[in-house]
Amino acid sequence: VRAFLSYMMAHPGKKLTFMGAELGQFDEWNSTEELQWGLLQYEKHQKLNHFFADINKFYRDNAPMHTVDFNWEGFNWIHHDDYTNSVIAFKRTDSKGEEIIAVCNFQPIKYDKYRIGVPKHGVYDEVFTSDAVEYGGTGMLNGKGIKSEKRRIHGYEHGLCLKLPPLGVIYLK
Repeated sequence: VRAFLSYMMAHPGKKLTFMGAELGQFDEWNSTEELQWGLLQYEKHQKLNHFFADINKFYRDNAPMHTVDFNWEGFNWIHHDDYTNSVIAFKRTDSKGEEIIAVCNFQPIKYDKYRIGVPKHGVYDEVFTSDAVEYGGTGMLNGKGIKSEKRRIHGYEHGLCLKLPPLGVIYLK
C-alpha cells in the first residue's frame, strides 16, 4: 500500500483514495457502516495512518508534487523500462524549476546499488521514503548528501547509486 500510494502521489493528476484506506481497512468502504476506527488500536494500522498523514503533508508542502499537473513540462521519465527489476524513476518539476525525483521499486526485494540517471550534477537528499520504520517499513535509507557521479546513464551525463527498499518509493531533491 505504501509503495503504490507513494508512486501515485508523485504521478501527475489529482489524488483520490477510498475512505478507510488511511486506516488499513480489510473490508471495502460501505456507505451504510462507519469506518473501522477500532483498527487504530493496532500498531501496523497506526503506522499506516501516520504514513498517510505525512505523505499528504509532503504532497501539500512540495509544489513539484502537485503543480504543472496537466502538461509535459511537469513530468519527465528518467527510467521506465527496467521490467526485470520492476523499477521506475521520474522527475516532477514545478513552474519555478524546482524538482523532485521519484524512484519506485515494485519488487519485494531490496537493491543495495541501483543506478539511475539524474538531470543535474550535484548533491541529492532523500527527502521522503515510504520505507521508514515509523511507517512499518524496513528503515532502508539513503539519507542526505548523495553525490552524483560522472556516468552516462538513462540519457543523462550524471547518475546516482541508490539503495532501494523492497516495495518502496523514495523521493529525492
